Amino acid sequence: MKFRKFLVTFLIALVTLVSLFFLFRNTVLQYAFTRIQKHAQQNYHLNINATTIRFSGFNRIEMDGLVIQPQNADTLLVVTEAQCKISLLSLLTGKIGFHKIDVNGAFTNIYNDSARNNIGFLKQRGKQKPSQTSSSTVGYYAMASDFEGKFFKLLNTAFDLKDIHINYTDSTLNENILVQLQYDLHSLSGQIINQYLHDTILLSGEVLEKNRSYQFSAQNPGKSDYYLPF
Repeated sequence: MKFRKFLVTFLIALVTLVSLFFLFRNTVLQYAFTRIQKHAQQNYHLNINATTIRFSGFNRIEMDGLVIQPQNADTLLVVTEAQCKISLLSLLTGKIGFHKIDVNGAFTNIYNDSARNNIGFLKQRGKQKPSQTSSSTVGYYAMASDFEGKFFKLLNTAFDLKDIHINYTDSTLNENILVQLQYDLHSLSGQIINQYLHDTILLSGEVLEKNRSYQFSAQNPGKSDYYLPF
């Protein structure tokens, strides 16, 4: 009898929590997005806005018209449409994890010149005063470790990137790149097209399940092949 009573109580509590989640999920999402906006403004002087951001289904977030613009600088990123399938399990630990990210149309404009620059916020993290025991070696090691952690975390997230345009301009260079990339946790395929030079690099890769290693290759048709195992 005690077990049955416990089971009934547990089921009622679970149904109540799920119901509350569905009722207030968009409110919680807007609150989380506002916190991200404030953090970006205070720490990186970035303005982040979106036309719409909402839940669709149980764990899918849809976002339209995402704009990232450094303060007093040119717009850095505009995302037409994006969908993120979030991990509800990670939310229970207070973190945000993604199962899959889909982006359909994005425009990145990078200006890296003394007269016109919209990536200066990237230097904000480097402006912290180093301690007496720190050194450039330790700094580079920490940066490499941080990058490695984020890179392998990315490999645990499926993504489908369509029509990603990247424009880069500095005093001597002007590049226009188109990226198409798909990754389903088992294989990767895509291409990077330099639209100014009419040059294409084909990307492919696979996950070797036996020892959980990765093999990536980049091919420039008619020119060269590159393989990146790790």
